[in-house]
Amino acid sequence: MEEQTEKTNNLKTDRNIWKFILYSILTIGIYPIVVFSQISNELNKNLNDNKKIMEFWKIFLIALSISIILISIGQTNGFIGMIPTLLILGWHEKVYRKIKKELSRRFIEIPTLFNIWILAFPFILGPLVVIISLFAPSFILIYILYITAIVSPFIYCAGLLEAMNRLNSNINQQKISDNQK
Repeated sequence: MEEQTEKTNNLKTDRNIWKFILYSILTIGIYPIVVFSQISNELNKNLNDNKKIMEFWKIFLIALSISIILISIGQTNGFIGMIPTLLILGWHEKVYRKIKKELSRRFIEIPTLFNIWILAFPFILGPLVVIISLFAPSFILIYILYITAIVSPFIYCAGLLEAMNRLNSNINQQKISDNQK
């Protein structure tokens, strides 16, 4: 009976970017919401700090609601139109800091891709693309920036999934050693 309970309490350690991309395409974008919600739940349940992270699905619904409101009143341009994106990016920023802090505290190596998290924010590259496309005739530079803006979220997700795999593996090992005592 204890082995069965122990198996059900194990955290997921087999997440990878290829499965993430494939399931994201097959579910038309629902799978990332599920995975990010699982990550926030795992962090909230298994880390003993008082700072809880809002579940991703709640952030997503808030951002979706704000987007619908902004579209209905015609305010999708400019900074106001970026509010939903900034909400989601803020969630990712909190998760990044929490995971990085916990990995450091447990002396677990932080994945290199996870440390390149800033590339996950294409809105930083967006203004650069516009400025360069207006003032620089170099199409190669513009394409490099576009490719970076498209690829960087996947780099971040690969790092996030690997970081969570390492953290969950450590937590699972800690639970097993605590049960043996």
